[in-house]
Parts: sequence; C-alpha cells; structure tokens
Amino acid sequence: MRSKKGFNRLLAVLLVLSFVFSVGLVQPKAASAAVLFSDDFEDGDAAGWSVVKGGATNFSVISDSTMVYKAQYSSGGITEKLAVAGNAGWTNYAVEAKLKLLSGSNTGLIARYVDDNNFYYLRIDSSNDNIQLSKKVNGTFALIAETAMTINTNTAYQLKLTVDGVNLTGFVDGVQKISASDTAFSAGKIGTRGTSSTFTLDNVTVSDALSPNAATVTAKKTLSPISVNGVLDESVWTIAQSASKVVQGTIDNTVTYGTLWDDKYLYVGVKVLDGNLYNDSSTDPFDDDSVELFIDADHNRGTTYDLKDWQFRKRYNDTGLFEKLDETVGVKHAWSAIAGGYAVELAIPWINLGISPSAQTVIGFDIAVNDDDNGGVRDGQLVWAGTANNWNNTSGFGDLILSATTVGTPPTPPTAPQPVNRYVTPQGAGTKDGSSWANAFKGDQVGGLQAAWNATGVTNTLFVGSGTYTVPQTLSLSNGGTDVLHMKKLIGTDTGGGLPEFRGDFTLASQGSRKFIDVPLGVGYWQIQDIVIGNYFYGIYVNGQSEGIRIYNVSVHDMSDGIYFWGKATRSNLNAGTHDIVVKGGNYTNYTKRAVRFRNGNYMASVIGVNADAGGQANWHSGNFPFGFSIGNSPAESPYIFDHDILFQDVTARNSWHQDGTNYWNGDGFTAERSSYNLTYVRSKAFDSTDGGYDDKSKNPVYIDTVAFGNKRNYRLWSAEKATLIRAIGGYSFKRGGSGDALNLHVTGDGNVDAYYSTFWNSQNSEIGLEDAGTVNIVDSIIGKNNGTSLYNLSGGQLNVVNSDAYVLGLQGTDPQLVNGSNSAWEGGSSDFNSQAYGNTKGYTYPGPNNTPYTVQINSGNLSLSLYGSSTISAQVLDGNNNPVADPGNIIWYSKDGFITRLLQSRGASATVQGLNAGTTDLIAVYKGEEAKISVTVS
Repeated sequence: MRSKKGFNRLLAVLLVLSFVFSVGLVQPKAASAAVLFSDDFEDGDAAGWSVVKGGATNFSVISDSTMVYKAQYSSGGITEKLAVAGNAGWTNYAVEAKLKLLSGSNTGLIARYVDDNNFYYLRIDSSNDNIQLSKKVNGTFALIAETAMTINTNTAYQLKLTVDGVNLTGFVDGVQKISASDTAFSAGKIGTRGTSSTFTLDNVTVSDALSPNAATVTAKKTLSPISVNGVLDESVWTIAQSASKVVQGTIDNTVTYGTLWDDKYLYVGVKVLDGNLYNDSSTDPFDDDSVELFIDADHNRGTTYDLKDWQFRKRYNDTGLFEKLDETVGVKHAWSAIAGGYAVELAIPWINLGISPSAQTVIGFDIAVNDDDNGGVRDGQLVWAGTANNWNNTSGFGDLILSATTVGTPPTPPTAPQPVNRYVTPQGAGTKDGSSWANAFKGDQVGGLQAAWNATGVTNTLFVGSGTYTVPQTLSLSNGGTDVLHMKKLIGTDTGGGLPEFRGDFTLASQGSRKFIDVPLGVGYWQIQDIVIGNYFYGIYVNGQSEGIRIYNVSVHDMSDGIYFWGKATRSNLNAGTHDIVVKGGNYTNYTKRAVRFRNGNYMASVIGVNADAGGQANWHSGNFPFGFSIGNSPAESPYIFDHDILFQDVTARNSWHQDGTNYWNGDGFTAERSSYNLTYVRSKAFDSTDGGYDDKSKNPVYIDTVAFGNKRNYRLWSAEKATLIRAIGGYSFKRGGSGDALNLHVTGDGNVDAYYSTFWNSQNSEIGLEDAGTVNIVDSIIGKNNGTSLYNLSGGQLNVVNSDAYVLGLQGTDPQLVNGSNSAWEGGSSDFNSQAYGNTKGYTYPGPNNTPYTVQINSGNLSLSLYGSSTISAQVLDGNNNPVADPGNIIWYSKDGFITRLLQSRGASATVQGLNAGTTDLIAVYKGEEAKISVTVS
C-alpha cells in the first residue's frame, strides 16, 4: 500500500536545527533522509496527483504486474502529458520513480515544478538514445546537460532527480548519469511528463536531500569579518565540534573544529592538541602534522572524485597550502601555535566551488587530522565523519548545512570616495586635492597615482594630464565600478604635452618584476584609456576573476608583458574566469615575453586594432621568449580550465625574435595552447618572426582574411579538432636560424586543417609541410612558387588538394597571374596577391568575397540591439543544386566591427550576437568562403 506525506523539509529536520541553533555545532549523528511523499498506486487510485496537460481521461491507474499510473497517447490527440504532485514549498529533495515507455520516445521526472512553464525535467529519450536534464523557463526549454545511453521501449528504468541547492543530479538505475548546477528554480512540486508517448509511472518516492546515514553539522552565517590568521580569536567562532574517528594507525590528539559562512567564503577553524609536532617530510606532507579539509560541492557522494570535489591540506608550521589539483586561487589560509598544539584557519571562496550560498544549502564535508609524533611517516589519521579514503572517495563525507542563523555584527562600512571625478598631473597644482586641473593631485611620486585613484568616485573618472611620470610606482585598482554601464575609469588627457607616459625601471639587463597597474583578484568594471606605459615588467596585470574590462588606446613599450590576463577559473566553476574583456588600439613594442597574454580561463574577450612589435634581433636578450599574443595555459597546468571565445580583429604581430644556436628557434606572432577553443582571427596579420606567424594548438580556430608573411612558418597549426582558413594568405616564409624548414603552412601534432580560397606563395622551402598530421584539405586555393620546385614536404598525414592550382614556374600548373606577387614586403590591404587568372574563384582575394557554389541565407532581417542586449539568429546553406548542405555546423559567424557587436556564440547554424558599443555594423555568416550578412544597429 502507499503512504502520502507532504511536509516541508524544514519540519523534517526541525529537532536537529533547533539544537544546532542553540549550541552552534552538533556532535556527528546519523541524519536519515525524511520521506516527504510516496505512492506505489497499489490502492488503485491516483489521489494527490493533478493532471496539468494531456486530459485527465488519458491518465489512469492500471495493472502491469503491479498497479501503475499510465499516461495514454493516441495519434492526433494532445501530445504533451503532464501530471504533478506534492508541495510547492519543497526545496531540496530527491524524486525517484520507475518509468516505462510503452510507445513513443520519451518520458521523465519533473522537480521544482512552479507551473507548466517553469520546472526542471530529467527524461529518457529513445529517439536520441540519451538522458537529458533540461529546464523550462517562461515556456522555453533549455538543455542543461545530456549523456548517451541506449533506451528501449517496454523496459522499466529507475529514474532519480536530486535537487540540492544549485546542484542537480540525475540517476538511472542507481547510477549517476548527469550532474550540473543551475539557479533557475529553488522550490516546487514533483511530476512526470512525456510527449507523443505512452508511459507508466510507479513506486514514486520523494525524500529530503540530506544524505542517508550521514553525519550532520551546521554553519552559522557570520556578519562580522573574519581575519584569517590562524588565531581563531573572533567572538563569532565556536570551536566545539569534536573529530575523533580514527581511520588509520593510532592517534593521541584532541581535535575540535567550527564552521562559519558568509556570502563570499566558507570558513573552517580547527584546533589540534598534540604534544609532539613535526614538519619534516619533503616528499609526502601528509606524513607530517596537518589538517585536511574535504568538500563535495555538488553533494553527489560519489565513490570517485569529480570536478566538484576538493581536498585541501594545511600543514603545521607551513606557509603553503596543498590542494589536490593545485587550485588555491583566492583561498585564505593560516596556522598558529596554541597552548598544547596548533590551530588552522581556512576560508574557501564559494565562487571557486561554483556555489551561490544561501540558507539550507547542503554540501558534502569532512575534515581529517594527520598525526606525526616522532618524525618520518605519520602515525595515524582521524576524521570527523568519513574514511581513510576521503582523498579519493566522497561517499563517506558528512553533510554541512548552511544555517540562516547569524552571529556577530556587520562592520562599519569604509568611507566611500565622494562620487566625483579627480585630476592628476606630474607635479600637481594649486591645493593638490584633485578637484580640478587647477588643483590637480601630484602624480609623479610614490603612491601619487594611488591616492588619486582612491579619491575618485566608484563610477567616476580619474583624468591624468600630460607629461612623463618618472618615479616608478604601482597602482592597485583596489576597486572598480558597479556594473558594465557604470565603470570606474582612468583616462589620459592631452593637456598640452601629448598623452601621459609612466616610466618604470625595467631594462633588458635588470628587468625586476614591477607592475604598473595591478588588478586584485575579483575587481571588475574598470577602464584604462589613452596612456603610455614604459619600462615596467608588466604594464597591466590582472590577477583573475574579473568581469568588465576595457583597455583603449594604451601603449606599452620596453617590458616583459604588456597586459597579462589571469582567468583563474576553477574546475568547479569555469565561469569564474576573467571575462567581458575589450582591448582596442595601442602599440606594444620591445617586449621580452608577450604583448598580451590570456591564461587560465579567460573568455569572451576581444582584441581589436592592436599592434605588437617585439623589436626583432635588436631587442634580443638571453632569456627572451617573445610571442605577440599568447592564449592558454602552460602545458603542465590544469587540463580542465580553458581560455576560449577570444577574437583578434585587425591585430598585427611582428618581429618576435628568439635564437638558440642550431636548435629550434621559437618566437611567434600568435600562439595558442591545446586547451583553448573558439579563437577567431579576422583580418589579423603576422610578420617576420623566427618561428610561427600563427602557432596554434587550440581546438577549432578560424582564420578569415588573415595575412602571414616572412615568418619561418607562417601558419603552424596543430588543431586536432580542425582549423579553418577562409581567404587566408601565407607568403615568403623565411628561416632566420635554427633547425627546421621554412613553410607557408605547417600542420603537425595530429592537426587537421580545411583551407578555402587561400593562397600559399613563394616559401623559401616548401609551401605546405605535414608532419605527423591528420587530414589537410586545400580547396579552391592557390599553392604556388616561382622561386623553386618544392610545393610539399609530407611526413605523416593526408593532404587533399581539391579544385586548386598547384603551380611551379615552368614545371606544373597554371600561372595564377598575381597582380604583384613579387612583393615580399606586402602587408595586406591591397590587391597585390589577387589572381588575374582566376578572379575570385580561387585563392586569396582582397577584399573578397569569393565566388562559391553555395548560398548562405540568414533567417533574420536587420537587427536593432540595446547595449549588452542580445539576439539569437540562425542561417542555412544551400548547395549548387539548391539543397541544404549536410554540415551547417561549419557556418562561422563574425562581426565586421567587433567593437560594436560581439558574438557570444560564433560556431554553427545559430549565433548569438550582443550589442557592445553604439553604432552600426554587419553580422556575417560564412560557409567555406560564401557569405551572407545583415546589418546590426546598437543604441
């Protein structure tokens, strides 16, 4: 028989929470998951269920070995069947049921049902053989996650959907299949649904999301600030929770801990009483006295670690911090000596975990203490709740509940600067209070610019006057604006002597490490404009997790790196990385490393109209490793964090010089590592570097109207998921030293390339070289030379030359009759390398477009967008017979002016375009050289 129980989760844990609120933290205890609702339909009715869609007469309780709830679909009838039950106030719970498809293709479970236009939905789909987790928001479905699985009709599947705070987890037959995070809905009923399908439902159970048999502890919300110094002396701390479960060896320690939370951090404080303390293990720090913290951020209690699981270790008498995958960005940590032992204090940023904290959020949690009483290996380990396998298995973790109860008092907020603009000149003027040009701050002194910035309103502008600021200083952007429409700005102003220039103390012989502008972690919504920076190791250094960055007409010379962007995304929250970046204009010269670097999870960035010149051999110094524009992590860094969706438009990189005797010489114009993806180069150029013009290992880069001349390897591509070249040209590749031949196109490292309407001309050696490559398709292109005989150097890989002219003077092919093909110093912007023999039917053509057999059709007329408003549009492609092509996923979208509009989605049949700055430009869809465009106006 069935039992129906419909009560709120709060009632289920009332006794536990009331005890917690009185003493702060509880002793570990079993916390059984409360059953909120169950129905096995054995009583023959569906009382408690409401049919929302599909007609009540199409739902009935029938016998199918046992009694089940059946939804019947008949051809021509109502397609959607939807029934719900339970309590609209349910928040964190698991709904589980047995479902069977009798006909049709799909059925599933609903959680947090608000109304028929708003809910979460886990479904099995036999037509696509997958499991899908989606949400319906305001009547529109959006896919959250999916995974492949063979689904058969007339087979019963046990589905389970857990909604726990922002964490959503889907199971089939007891096996986790899907895990995701989403914030659309926080509470609602349960239900079942299918479309054009007949299905049955049985053995429905709704249970509280607390883990069965898990130890439980709560954290109060602190209103008082916590100074993470290891002392644990704030009055809000209650270090009373005992941890005493010995899981390895023998332990003679006494361990207590406490937890707190606020909107930014989870705080953990631990006290260890131990008369013998050691820190002497250089290879295995867990063999020393230390505290470990374990977090299962998505609360899925997995038997193996996934990307939401974390292990931290803080060792006695150690300033460092261990994390399982070396991700410690923003984590505050300290230890201190206390009477009879030591204490450890940690603050873990919620953003790193991918959690937006709120009362009743539940995460998996445990601590461990390693004990070493005599040096050497540890004597034992104790934990609060789990096992000795906490380091690789989260199933034994306890549950940490965020309480709504607060402790402490809010601090007095710091005095905000007045909401006014400020002014600064090298020597200042008048009263030097920065209120006007006549009373400008003095900027040419240590701390001068900092004082001016700090006095500028949060959404105001610091105007910087002409002159040379010769005293080396570092400006910390301690705060930014409030949002992308209300930024805090620093703008140089020509007050009679040109743009202001800031000079540091960097030289090639004595480089130091000084930064001119240092942006702390998480500071966003700022703009730097119209200044010159010289002789600083870093011009602008962004420490990560910033949003809303504008750098306009900033020039940097004589430096290691002009702009260094750390993303600092985490494996649990890829969206945490620095994003919404625009760098426009400026000249970057004489750098020893990079003009601009993106590293560790930046995304949604545009670099437009920037010129980079490393200085060539004249700026060479031992230790230099110059790249104009660098994207991606170093090879040893996280394999889970990626820089992506970055545009380079009208950008030039030249003269990267590196020398290393007879070894391979590096030095690239543009370089990208394997983890990066969705890089787009439009009308960008690379000249005269000792290695690649473009040395690109990213997954799926696109080159449109790009130029590369005079580099050793003009295009050096490693993209396993295919690089696409459209109207690209590489000419006069030239080797300046080291090993390896000069090539206009070099494909290696399993790289795959499709090149359409492109030209490769007059390399010093071969035009195209393949070295352990994948497949390279050269289509409707020109491969030619009149300075030798070798077109190809093939050493592994498949080269397909299709409908192209492979020309060698006097030996083969047709002379393409380039307008001025002998112009080895050409830098684009003219028709010198257009073919007079083929017109726009083969090879690179300036300014385009090409004459192709395809037609691209955009499904929208001209668009009007507001600032930061967006619209999604789509396109289709017809072949020469007016039939849709089979691969519309190869459509690429770009904006003619990326400063006016930006592509949030730029690959495939659909695109999402966003207004960035006021103006009108074209949005272009291109497929294998064929284009269509619409006008977009932003206001």
